[in-house]
Amino acid sequence: MTLPLEATLPKVQRASGVVVDVRALQAHDHASRGIGRYTFELITAIEQRDPTLVRAFVADPMFPMHEQMLRLLPTGKLRRSDDPEFTAHPPRVFHVTSPFVEGDRPAAILPEWARGTDTFVVATVYDLIPARFPEIYLSDPTIASIYHARHEFLRTCDSLFAISEATKMDFSELLGIPADRVVTIHGAAAPQFSSLPAAEAEQGGPATEEDLRHRVLKRYGGTTDQATGYVLCPTGAEWRKNLDRLLQAWAALSPALRTSYPLVVQCHLQPDAREHLLARSAELGIAAQVVFTGAVSDAELIDLLRGATLVVFPSLYEGLGLPILEAQACGAAVICGDNSSLRELVSDPSARFDAESVPDIASVIERFLLDPRARQELATTAVDKRYQWSEVARLVADTYKKYLDAPFDSEVIAAAQESGVVSRPFRLALASPMPPQLCGPAGYFADLVKYLPDLCELTVFTSADPLEVQLPREVRVERLDALEVIEAIEGPFDEVLYFLGNSEFHIAELLQLQRRPGAVFLHDARLTILYTEMHRRYPNLMDETFGQALHRMYPGRYPAPMGGAQYLPLDEEGVFGVLMVADVARLATRLFVHAEHAADLIELDCGRRAEVLFPIPCPVAEQSEAERHDAPAESHPEKSTGRPLIASFGFVSPAKRSELLVDLMQDLPQADLALVGHSGESFLEDLRTAAQAQGTADQVTVTGKVASSEYQDWLSKTTIAVQLRLFSNGESSASVGETLAAGIPTVVTDIGTFSEYPDDTVVKLPRNVSRLELAKALSDLLADEPRLAALSAAGRAYAARNTYQLAAEKLSSELSQSALNSGT
Repeated sequence: MTLPLEATLPKVQRASGVVVDVRALQAHDHASRGIGRYTFELITAIEQRDPTLVRAFVADPMFPMHEQMLRLLPTGKLRRSDDPEFTAHPPRVFHVTSPFVEGDRPAAILPEWARGTDTFVVATVYDLIPARFPEIYLSDPTIASIYHARHEFLRTCDSLFAISEATKMDFSELLGIPADRVVTIHGAAAPQFSSLPAAEAEQGGPATEEDLRHRVLKRYGGTTDQATGYVLCPTGAEWRKNLDRLLQAWAALSPALRTSYPLVVQCHLQPDAREHLLARSAELGIAAQVVFTGAVSDAELIDLLRGATLVVFPSLYEGLGLPILEAQACGAAVICGDNSSLRELVSDPSARFDAESVPDIASVIERFLLDPRARQELATTAVDKRYQWSEVARLVADTYKKYLDAPFDSEVIAAAQESGVVSRPFRLALASPMPPQLCGPAGYFADLVKYLPDLCELTVFTSADPLEVQLPREVRVERLDALEVIEAIEGPFDEVLYFLGNSEFHIAELLQLQRRPGAVFLHDARLTILYTEMHRRYPNLMDETFGQALHRMYPGRYPAPMGGAQYLPLDEEGVFGVLMVADVARLATRLFVHAEHAADLIELDCGRRAEVLFPIPCPVAEQSEAERHDAPAESHPEKSTGRPLIASFGFVSPAKRSELLVDLMQDLPQADLALVGHSGESFLEDLRTAAQAQGTADQVTVTGKVASSEYQDWLSKTTIAVQLRLFSNGESSASVGETLAAGIPTVVTDIGTFSEYPDDTVVKLPRNVSRLELAKALSDLLADEPRLAALSAAGRAYAARNTYQLAAEKLSSELSQSALNSGT
């Protein structure tokens, strides 16, 4: 399903040129660090290569005007991303320089003007380290949801720039992105990072390496009288930088070696991090031979690199390893961890170590400190030309030009010129319980999701753990509490649809609906249990009690004491007709139900009539009628008696008259009974005990929760399904849809939505049917083969007219048309 994007074509120019996002130079945690440095140098190199290639550099008004961004002012191309110029004249290429950048508030990655079909989107990705180590970086569910939302953006990009081959491989391994969509562009040190020029000595600079080392150690508080050099670690105070293992390795070196070559750790340190590292150094007995510089300027860093006897980079994982390139550019000998992109930068295997092995780190450091010739060979190894900014800029520019030269879709343009609109997919967010959560709507959604992804761009939101969700096809699944954040990042969905029912499994959806209104599909017209459980489980989230909520929704309607116990007894809510649906009806942008009965109840309750799009759908039967009857009896080892099987499917409860069905078997010795579904274990055990007491234990099976395959097995062996109700919540039964689709003659209570089934499709019995009346009806039906066959055929025909595929098509069509009419 697609939606038009309004475009007044005479005023909108054809997309052209390249626009580059510069939020990597705005966010403070990026701007002055590696990503910011990389972005600025790349932009500089592109401008030097072809100053006409990039049309504009756009700054996000939600981010600071950081000093690093302001360095682009001399280009004359710095613009705000909300400049009307870009809406009137969108770019052909939009380059996102840091898709994982974050401001103080979530912000959309793409401006609206960069989402059109004529704009190609490319992005630079520096690493996927959080995805590689989720236990370290993604333990917070909200952070994980935000991060995974960025992954979805990456999957939509036309091309991705990886800064190393290791990162390119991570795209394939971790995100499943094809290699042909990823361009490895590498990176380089800034021009100021170079070995000491001779001219500097003539101008009064340090004349010798020894003088430079002396100056560095003196500046940062190191002991200079016994030191003949120093080992430098340019790093950060972060888990993967592996500082603790480096300190342990340093402690493993001989005291004489540590004294001759003290360790200088260069990184920005917060006070608590500095205190921790100083304490750790003292604990290891190396405090006198370790110096922590804190943050340094580029000039100071260059001095540190030029004067170092050896540079050690013990990181556990990197996207590139810019400090290594900077050290190599300054003529330093560099050793590093044998992992990730570091293998690409330090090609000599002897100069790499197992970064998780303290002895190996110590061994390689010691070997190169004691072998000047090996250090010299390492320091003089030429840096590959791919690690030059001119080469990086060439690769990026070539990708820009590929898209700038790409032909426009002539059919899209012609249609747009004629109708004034272009199209994009309808974006639907769907919030619902999901399998393996034990509630009817979870299974309902699993059947619906077989078809919805073919009709719209679907994102599923759930209170379940997304990693545990079990759906029949691949679809994007996010945590429900990340909905607003994802909309802020990716732009609003065209519609958000909540599936709500009368159980604790829908609490998160109801709370989210209050924060972000959307369309609602009600599985039950009565929501009293939902409100009871919400107030019982999360009283701290409520600003009122259950009783107060009842009387606020319906002032003066019910006796004042009602709800005071923070729940309603079943008989009381039935007698007074309490639904507690008013808040949902008020918040819902559209309100859907499966039956006219439910719509009637809601309209009487709060004055809003819900829409009936379709009756509750029926699944595709897994067996034909012939296969169902021909299946071997052994498929049910519990019930191989040869007697016909009467079964009730779905949640087992007093409201579904489960006790009556067990009692009934005293009057039906010629049949067996199966109650197939979950419930509280004590209630299930009470039913088994009752069967034992009345002498029908050999006829009655109470399964409890069963796997899908076993559920299908019970369907295949059932002769008659009995789906009774003591009262109606305005709900529709998914279980009845399953039994009809399976061709099982089905007996229902003539109440509520069950009354709307065609008379030739189900057998309808009165709500107050007695045990003897029910026994006679079932006995007569078991003896009437022609009627059983007719009911089976009618049930299958009904199911064929009301499939989940047809329901998905109707739902998608209605919601997309609604979004179109509202102008979203």
